[in-house]
Amino acid sequence: MKQACEQWDSPFNPFNSWKVLYHSNRLKAIRDWTLLTSQLPPPVSVTIDPTNKCNQNCVWCLYRGWKEKKQNQKNISIQKLYNLVDYLATWGVKSICIAGGGEPTLYPHIEELVEFIGKHCVGFDLGFICNGSNMSYDLSRLLARYAKFVGFSMDAGIYETYAKLHRVKPDMFHKVLDNIKILRKHIITNNNSEIRIGYKYLLYHNINTSYADLHKACLNAISRGMDDIHFRVAYDKDQNQYSADLALALNTIDKQLRPNLRSRINIYSVTHKYGTDLTSPAKRFKKCYTTPLALTFGADGNMWICCDTRGWKGMNLGSWLKVENIGKYWGSKKHFDMIQKIKIENCPRCTFSFYNELFENVILKDNMNINLI
Repeated sequence: MKQACEQWDSPFNPFNSWKVLYHSNRLKAIRDWTLLTSQLPPPVSVTIDPTNKCNQNCVWCLYRGWKEKKQNQKNISIQKLYNLVDYLATWGVKSICIAGGGEPTLYPHIEELVEFIGKHCVGFDLGFICNGSNMSYDLSRLLARYAKFVGFSMDAGIYETYAKLHRVKPDMFHKVLDNIKILRKHIITNNNSEIRIGYKYLLYHNINTSYADLHKACLNAISRGMDDIHFRVAYDKDQNQYSADLALALNTIDKQLRPNLRSRINIYSVTHKYGTDLTSPAKRFKKCYTTPLALTFGADGNMWICCDTRGWKGMNLGSWLKVENIGKYWGSKKHFDMIQKIKIENCPRCTFSFYNELFENVILKDNMNINLI
């Protein structure tokens, strides 16, 4: 836990990957499925990408080439998404995150989708990840009522840096900050103490790592009534060597920003998913076992078994447009074979790296003597 203490004040927070142990029964069921002795349980969480269209062009985008293909630019019909949500409501998943792919606020029926999930998936946790530039008044009102977490991809503290990294006009930065303020007002009106609003900040080499940017980002989040600011290093396949400015930025967050601002906002600098060079994903495991904890329903109509490899050959489980086929594909021989063929050395950033490390050391082996408490 030494490393965790350098990333946050308290380990009891949404970004601590140890939370997966709460779902140990599912992890054990995944283990038994890989041993061909049990059926595969439904995922804990699913992501829905309502669109692959985006109004920004972030320098680090993992999906740019894939989502810009003409066949991937179509919007899923709202009725198809209603059918999907109805299926998820009884399948056994615990949460739904609306994200992308593209920018979800560009989906023409996004308000209807959020409201439908809120009314038909009672007891689910709803997450929403966006750049926030196209968030309508009605959407913010609905998120304030139904969401558990809303994350805004900001990545800067000042508009010049934002424009450079997102490759947009600078005034979009201020528009997003205004939209966050409107969301906070709706939350206050609804008296929703459960929802958290997050300022998401990807650290990128020599562009947004200065004290001025980092400090101003924290102040932006505080002044808009946000709950968290979440720093992590952006994955860039072309810059995978140690960078002193990234190390300096993380030290600034840990030694200056968090001590001075902890009473006003939660500051997280998530590093446990990265290697010592701070840029390449940490892969302290031999095999990828834990992708069945989640599933991504793409705007192209396909199910992607890993959120980090949308659009990759060999990662498409099948079409979800006929929801009765979801259960046929999930846990099938095809699904089993796909996971067996994953070569972790080819993967980009790894969202589930720590989950796989825990799986191998706690579920497959008993390196913690779990019964000797």
